[in-house]
Amino acid sequence: MNRSMLHFISKIALGKSDEAVHWRLIKYSKGEFEGGVIEAKVKGNSMTIGGSPEYEDLVGEILAEHAPDQFAFRVSGAIRSSKDQSDLLKSMGLDTEMKQKKGKGRYEAKFADKTISTKTLRDIYFKLMNGCNILLTVKPASGGKEWSMSTKKDYPRPSTKGELKAPDTDFCRALLPVSEEIMKGVLSAVIPDLKNESQTAFKQLRVSNSYRINEIVLPDEKEKLDFGKTRIKALRKGVLTRKIEVDGKQVIREVEFCA
Repeated sequence: MNRSMLHFISKIALGKSDEAVHWRLIKYSKGEFEGGVIEAKVKGNSMTIGGSPEYEDLVGEILAEHAPDQFAFRVSGAIRSSKDQSDLLKSMGLDTEMKQKKGKGRYEAKFADKTISTKTLRDIYFKLMNGCNILLTVKPASGGKEWSMSTKKDYPRPSTKGELKAPDTDFCRALLPVSEEIMKGVLSAVIPDLKNESQTAFKQLRVSNSYRINEIVLPDEKEKLDFGKTRIKALRKGVLTRKIEVDGKQVIREVEFCA
């Protein structure tokens, strides 16, 4: 299958930072911070993929991309965004509207055991992952446990500056069958910066990321903006460090970014 969307950490790793990357980095000040962690393990005929916060959208996208076209899924949870995405949800055939949370600058659409097609599931991840937090639990409408995913209902308290607490990979967890196509797809999705150097099959893949923000680059029009807007428009300049382990072999990469 052709991948239609890059995860924001993959964009940084490939030197392709954009507005979606900027949106994800707004929360950081100067300093060192732990980023997302993702791990895939193969056992027998099944693969489990676990991720920390910031990887739940990629785990869901991997499941949706490779799921059989004829499947139907039951989804529960929420989609959150800083913008009202109701029209986009309606264009996917979803009758759920986003509502603004009182006292918070975000919109939220809730789902409770809603049955959707594989196509709709793909649309959710492919069209919304760059501007939304997708906190969905996905189960096949019929059949066994394969092609399922669980995601926690809310994010944990964020790390404070200087608190380098390694994230766990139990925030979201998916179960998929094993095939050569799926293993290639996982490698392409998770480590596109090394896909030409890695094997096509693996037993265990783990990637951990950390950020070092060296400079906050203020916008040119800072004198015309209030503090909140200045913070949002300011760029974060620093280094992404990626520790990549495939079947015991480790590679550490550092990538400079400004987003």
